Amino acid sequence: MLRLLESNSIEPITLTEVKAHLRLDTEAEHDLLNGLIASASNLVEEYLGKTLIKKVWQLQGTGVDVNGVREIEIPNGPLLNVVSIEQILPNDTRRNIRFSVNNCFGRPIVTFKSQLPVLMTFEAGYGFYPKDVPAPIRQALLTLVALFYDSRGG
Repeated sequence: MLRLLESNSIEPITLTEVKAHLRLDTEAEHDLLNGLIASASNLVEEYLGKTLIKKVWQLQGTGVDVNGVREIEIPNGPLLNVVSIEQILPNDTRRNIRFSVNNCFGRPIVTFKSQLPVLMTFEAGYGFYPKDVPAPIRQALLTLVALFYDSRGG
């Protein structure tokens, strides 16, 4: 089970960039544009299966057994950091366990030894700031916001 623990209000493109892209110089539609930025960002994250700006996620599971070692592929990458992996004991207490992170064809895989379920907390995203998101993704977001803006009713 994957759960979002922490997000921030920073979007991968800024209002200033969107206004320049749309050639707007008015402040009348800031709320609309901010909503379109958020919608486009969510759509692109869902489509790519990636987190654009840093978010903290929590994943509970058992992983897949590979020769006596458990593996869990990190979803919603790119992976910034694995904060912790806790073993969930039968009495519902938790204990930190050792783990390693490996790269398998560009996908981060966490390995650990435990037959019990684990709770993994990790940070994912391209970085903390809009400039950390690759330029082609940022350009796609600007194009998508422009499409949303041109297609609005009213």
